[in-house]
This record gives sequence, C-alpha cells and structure tokens, in this order.
Amino acid sequence: MDREDRRPDPPPAEPAPTPQIVPMAEFSKFAENVIKLNAKNGQWDQKTQRQARSVANLFVKFMIEDQQVDDLNLLRQAHVGKFVDLLVFEIYKHYGKSVRDEHLTIAQLREKGHELDKNKKEGEKSKCGLSSGTVNRHLTFAGQIYTPARAAW
Repeated sequence: MDREDRRPDPPPAEPAPTPQIVPMAEFSKFAENVIKLNAKNGQWDQKTQRQARSVANLFVKFMIEDQQVDDLNLLRQAHVGKFVDLLVFEIYKHYGKSVRDEHLTIAQLREKGHELDKNKKEGEKSKCGLSSGTVNRHLTFAGQIYTPARAAW
C-alpha cells in the first residue's frame, strides 16, 4: 500500500479532564437551592423544607465524620448504604424532633440511640431506627438534591 493510499492517523486523544473537587459541604448548598425552588413553586411547605434541610445536613455530617468522604466525587453507593444503616439501625427513633439533634455528632447520635435501647424495658420495641416511611422520605429528599447537584458539577 502506497503512502498516498493509507488512511491518515487519527488525531491524538485528548487527556481526560481532571475531576474538580466538590467539597461534601457543597451538598448542603445544593440542598438550599432545591429547597428554594420547591418552596417558590409551592411544592414544599415549611415542614418539608425543614426536613429536607435536616436530612441534607445529617447526610453531609455522616459522610464527613463517619465515612471520611470529603469530596462528592468520591461518594459511592456503599457510603449511601452505610447512611441507610445509620437511619434504620442506629439513630434513635425521634431524631430531628429536637433542634439540639442538629448539633450532635454522628458518634453522639449513635450513643444516644444505643443508650435509649439499653434502658428499654423488657418486651419494649427498639428505640433505634427510623420507620421505613421516614427512611424512604429521607432518601427521596437526598435523591432530589443529589440529581441536580450531580448535573451541576
């Protein structure tokens, strides 16, 4: 085959862009944007806005304190699974009803749940773990925040 008959070499591949670091704390900012949008559209009342904000803040706190994930790019399904475990098995049932809960660390929230369970009466149900409906609502909020956030970075 002559040089003239040969196909030209393909252009050199461009290197993949280096992912931008997105601090985990940005998730709370993304949450505020989603909350404002849903409030403006009349889709979320004050209680729903408060719940979404609380879940976002708990999610960020858990990822940073417990999972040591400080970059949203490093977030994996396994991390979210651990968050679900916290909600289902470790956090006390009435989490979020007191404004003081927001100021507790993940370790303190776990300790509070285990302490309440340790002091329960025989035959009494566990005082750890949110109801399945509450967990699903929390995960729905997290998904509604994560999807547009992921598109933004």
